[in-house]
Amino acid sequence: YIKSGRALDDKDKEIREKDDLLNKAVERIENADDNFNQLYENAKPLKENIEIALKLLKILLKELERVLGRNTFAERVNKLTEDEPKLNGLAGNLDKKMNPELYSEQEQQQEQQKNQKRDRGMHL
Repeated sequence: YIKSGRALDDKDKEIREKDDLLNKAVERIENADDNFNQLYENAKPLKENIEIALKLLKILLKELERVLGRNTFAERVNKLTEDEPKLNGLAGNLDKKMNPELYSEQEQQQEQQKNQKRDRGMHL
C-alpha cells in the first residue's frame, strides 16, 4: 500500500536517527581500538622489563636453592608465603617452571585443577 507523505517523512527521520546512532557506535569502537593499540604499545617496555626482572629472579632463586639445599629452600619459601595465597601460588608456579622434573605430569594436571580453586606452594 502507499504511505502518506508524513508517514514517509517519519520513517525517513527514524532511519536517519538510527544511522546517526550507528555512526556514533562505529566511531566509539574505532576510538576504543585506537586506545587499546596505544595502551598495548605503551605496555611493551613494561612487559620487557618484567621479563628481565623475572629472568633475574629465577637466576637468584636457583642460586639460593643451590646454596641452601632444596628442602631448606622450599621450607623457607613455603613458610614465608603461607599467609599470602597469591604469593604462595606464584612461588609454586615459578618452582614448577624451574624444576619440572620434581612434578609428575599427572601431578601437574592435578595441581592445575587445584590451583583454579587455591594455590599450594612448593614441593619439597
